[in-house]
Amino acid sequence: MNKLILVLVSLFLPVLIMAQSKSEVGLMLGGANYQGDVASSKIFSFKQTQAGGGLYARYHINRHISLRGSFFYTKLQGNDLNFVEEDPWRADRGFIFSNSVYEVSFTPEFYILGNTIKRKMFRPYLFAGIGAAFTNPENNLIEKDIDAVENEPGYYPTSHFSFPLGGGINFDINDKFTLGLEASTHFPLTDYLDGISESGNSGAKDWFVFGGLTLGYKFGEVVPTYVDTDGDGVNDDTDLCPLVAGELQGCPDSDSDGIADLQDDCPNLPGDKRLKGCPDSDSDGVADINDLCPDTRGAMALNGCPDSDADGIADNNDNCPDLAGTLAGNGCPDDTDGDGVYDIADNCPTEKGTLNGCPDTDLDGIADADDFCPLVAGTPNTKGCPDSDSDGIADAIDDCPLIAGVSNNKGCPEVLVAKGEVVEEKEDVEVVDKKAVNATPNASTYTFLVSDIYFNQTRAKISENEISKLDEVAKLLNEDGNLNLKIIGHTDDTGDMKLNDHLSMRRARRCYKYLASKGIALNRMSFEGSGATDPKHDNSTEEGKKLNRRVEFAFLK
Repeated sequence: MNKLILVLVSLFLPVLIMAQSKSEVGLMLGGANYQGDVASSKIFSFKQTQAGGGLYARYHINRHISLRGSFFYTKLQGNDLNFVEEDPWRADRGFIFSNSVYEVSFTPEFYILGNTIKRKMFRPYLFAGIGAAFTNPENNLIEKDIDAVENEPGYYPTSHFSFPLGGGINFDINDKFTLGLEASTHFPLTDYLDGISESGNSGAKDWFVFGGLTLGYKFGEVVPTYVDTDGDGVNDDTDLCPLVAGELQGCPDSDSDGIADLQDDCPNLPGDKRLKGCPDSDSDGVADINDLCPDTRGAMALNGCPDSDADGIADNNDNCPDLAGTLAGNGCPDDTDGDGVYDIADNCPTEKGTLNGCPDTDLDGIADADDFCPLVAGTPNTKGCPDSDSDGIADAIDDCPLIAGVSNNKGCPEVLVAKGEVVEEKEDVEVVDKKAVNATPNASTYTFLVSDIYFNQTRAKISENEISKLDEVAKLLNEDGNLNLKIIGHTDDTGDMKLNDHLSMRRARRCYKYLASKGIALNRMSFEGSGATDPKHDNSTEEGKKLNRRVEFAFLK
């Protein structure tokens, strides 16, 4: 081993002697981490990192090759209990060690971009070499009462060949001092950095890593005084591209736009310096390479594309480029009910429909919301209800729905008498076929066979518990084909009377529509709204109001 030391010293001393010129000396300081039998199962862990450092002397042979001699020291440590979470069995094994390691090494260095001492730039380098490591491990195998031969004195050597390799980068602080970062891996030819082998993992050698800062002091003449690696006439000390010939501070400019290729995002296309050398065909401030609409001036926020309706969605992605919309609607305004009519123009935005966005069930051109007979086509003059005789009086309230009449005679001609009376034959008066006249009996002939149904205040929706009454009405009408029905809606006296009239009509119409859906012929039914004019109970009490919010069913034969 003494011969090994002499060899290393003989290699290291010339570096120190030559350090009078073209060279530097310095310090290393950082952390070392051991890898071996008492280390993490992961590649690297900070739990056992220890301080480490040393000295070095470097001699620059030429621009790319330097020789370095180094002295390094660290105290490696390991403890199984640090990694119980990774390997629970370590709690039972419980190995602990410490080891003061001294290493002397000789390593050639290769500078990738050159190592001109005066150069004001980063200088990355790689190195690999040979050295000698001196170790003195101490562990707790005896305390663990493990009968292993490595416990015996003199079983394993304490000096070993070592092979350091790594890399770093340094730069000039000023003309004399350099600062750098370095990382290295050290491979002593031993499995006893921790003093453990047969009792641990005898199949793999131990090793350690180091990472830290370097601080160097340069002295001697600057050599070489002039270097032009790429032959472009620009000294490497001022050449921003020392390995490639160029005319802009030593860098090439392929597209001759005055921007060096190194800083040009479009090195083969002349462009604007503000856009890192790229062209902008539509002059919108977005380089063509980033412009989704390179031939049309647009907004930077939309990757150079226009937004005609200013809704934040580029026209090329906007299904309604001239109408402001939402991202969810692909640039079109919201269409909540999905009927193809945008909410801003939809009179019924929550109901699907074809008439300005509103439903028109009977297709009579009158929206259901305004149609008093939404299931049967009618006319605007009769609010959507049919008028078979075109006298302007809806069939439902026309006592003579098949013969044109006048309103003051409830839709019957002037020659007809009041309802319930017999029409007499007169010489100049055409006798009306009684079967053609849909005469309505007096109210005294009505029979109420089903109890009223009730509604919530201001509501026309039929509640679930009232549906059974409507089903009973439908059953009676289906069982007796001679029965006809008059549906009468009512309200309490709360609120505006005109609104109450409309609400009572809506309640009656809802029942009318439900019975029609159950197959009851429309010509067997009529409906009307009485508003608050016909209370059955006292409106001065809440209970009375509740019972007055009703629909009655009047049967007649």
